[in-house]
Amino acid sequence: MKLLLLSLTLPLLTGCTWGLLFIKEGAMELTSHYGIRRATIIVETPANFYASYTAYYKPRIPENCQFYGVGTGGYYTRDSKQKFEKSETRNLEQAIKFKVPLTYHIGTCTMHLSGLKTEIESTNNRGSSTSLDIISTTQKTNKNTLGEKTIRNLCDPSFVIKAATNDIKKISMYLPCKKANEQWQLLENILHQPDLHKEISFDELRRTPVRYIYRITQNERPLFPKNWIKSESGWKPCAPISKSLGEGACSHSESKFTDFQTPDGRICTIYPGCTE
Repeated sequence: MKLLLLSLTLPLLTGCTWGLLFIKEGAMELTSHYGIRRATIIVETPANFYASYTAYYKPRIPENCQFYGVGTGGYYTRDSKQKFEKSETRNLEQAIKFKVPLTYHIGTCTMHLSGLKTEIESTNNRGSSTSLDIISTTQKTNKNTLGEKTIRNLCDPSFVIKAATNDIKKISMYLPCKKANEQWQLLENILHQPDLHKEISFDELRRTPVRYIYRITQNERPLFPKNWIKSESGWKPCAPISKSLGEGACSHSESKFTDFQTPDGRICTIYPGCTE
């Protein structure tokens, strides 16, 4: 009889425990918050662009970030946290300053900023974007470090034809960027350039602003040059081998070309003009 009563009460106790665990987890979510201390990130954009960042947080001490998985019956380390923020778009150059939290707290779990991705993107028909390097925040540095860390990005507007619905091919714009030095000359081997500050320690980041500067060149070109042929009137896209593709590799002997639709709805055969 005692065994029967015990077997009947175990599911009730388990269900009650599960409910308490859900309540506890919900309470921690409600009281979770970002820390007061912030890193300063400045992004200088060209006209008609906005900037954004995504911050990534990981547990500082994994043992303090354990939670009980009710469905599986085991303890797990909490997933990393992400925070996103974006600026407004203006029709002139702008310098956007972001204050990025250095920590995130949920219950007894403290997460440190472990990586940072910033982007610029346009909202007009020439929409394009680029990602900045993720910043490592694992090493400590000299506390006497002063000033800013500057990362310069030189960007070439690039165009590509993409297949859309109803066999329509549309032209899209991208903005691939490369690192540059103080004279705005491209850095070929970025791994051996200490002034890039691709990685920065958590300790230094909380005291040192990081500035990203973007400049757009006049060197507008195809994203995949082998798929285009340049004439006196502009660039002509070669026809793809499949309808699912927007453009294809050009033949050395004889190339066939394809038309495409511009953002304003025109059907064209050449870029940046429309027809020869």
